[in-house]
Amino acid sequence: HQNFQKLMMGRVDFVPLGRFSGRAMLQAFKLDDQLVILPHPILTGNLFISMSKQSQYLHLLPQVEKLMQTEGYYPWVESLLHQYATLYTEDYQRMQSNSKQQSTLNR
Repeated sequence: HQNFQKLMMGRVDFVPLGRFSGRAMLQAFKLDDQLVILPHPILTGNLFISMSKQSQYLHLLPQVEKLMQTEGYYPWVESLLHQYATLYTEDYQRMQSNSKQQSTLNR
């Protein structure tokens, strides 16, 4: 949230974030009508999964990798990103509302 405040005050020119997390944060902070998301990413790359060698789930890594190679994986991940971005926004706004109500009661 501090970086968005800096952006709004002109102290920084941009805030690099993931597309979905950034969109969710803008909506949660109610800044989506004041800031613009660039239409093209400034950076693209591969994501990797790392697991501890002591993880009890290490044996599942080959299955996870196989799943990531399937045709429907990326649309599924995109739908999850949208779903959880919406949940994040709603949860954050609910927390903000509860915090304001609590501070009003404490006065």
